[in-house]
Amino acid sequence: MCAVRAADSRPAGSSPQLRAAIVEHSRRGLRLQVLLRGVLAMFVLVAVTIVSPARNATACYVVAGAYAAWVALIGAWGWRGGAAALRLVWVTLLIDLAALGTLTLLAGASAHESWTADVLVNGFLLVPVLAATQLAPRVGAAILAPTICVYLAVSIATRTANAEPWDSVVLRTAVLLAVSLGCVALSWIQRARVLRIGHLLEDRTALIGQVMSTEDRERRALAERLHDGALQYLLGAR
Repeated sequence: MCAVRAADSRPAGSSPQLRAAIVEHSRRGLRLQVLLRGVLAMFVLVAVTIVSPARNATACYVVAGAYAAWVALIGAWGWRGGAAALRLVWVTLLIDLAALGTLTLLAGASAHESWTADVLVNGFLLVPVLAATQLAPRVGAAILAPTICVYLAVSIATRTANAEPWDSVVLRTAVLLAVSLGCVALSWIQRARVLRIGHLLEDRTALIGQVMSTEDRERRALAERLHDGALQYLLGAR
């Protein structure tokens, strides 16, 4: 347990082996984010197509189509897992928020006639999940406030058209806040596990090196003792 605590206290990326492990897990998280963003784009297209808004339908189709095309483009770029993608892909979360917010506002104008806005607003729950895939709690924490603000602003803007009470708006926002905080905590736990595994691998490599060095020293000492002791006695006896 002491060794584990000592390993956890070491800074992240303290060795090439540990940095490589972090980068590899970050690439896996990035690819998962690409897949989840594709699910979000499909959800937006299906919602706008099947539950078409009574007003601003053309604008909704244009925004949904542009968002789907952008998701395909950014997905092809991010799937390769290059250094730039790992470093900058979190910015795409702001585009997700902007697209969802714009679509919900456009569809909210016809909330009396259609359920489009009520369906689209559920897409905000995927945004904190997308942030959690990057194994970077600071990314989840940074995207938390914009997500809550956009969601609350959209809910307030469409509240009158939906004839929704304030209690419902507050409760829905509280649920999104809880999901966002849970995703940040999950991201922190996953990153801590990756770091611990990396530190244990470092310790294992160091211990193997020490064992090999000890074996070499013991072999040399044994050879010297045989040469200076038993071998000399044997030669003297002959």
